[in-house]
Amino acid sequence: MYFPYPRIEDRVQGNRDRLNELLFTLEDPEQVFGKLDDPHKRPLFSMARLDRIKNMTG
Repeated sequence: MYFPYPRIEDRVQGNRDRLNELLFTLEDPEQVFGKLDDPHKRPLFSMARLDRIKNMTG
């Protein structure tokens, strides 16, 4: 689901809860390959094409 960041009313709370569980608390090695330590820092997600050349700076 894609929408502008300020449109808070379009966010699905169930998705937010599931992402928080995956990122910070879930201990299932089949689904999780690491763990973020600080839930107060906002995670950044990036997407790119599946080719060798990426233009993802910063």
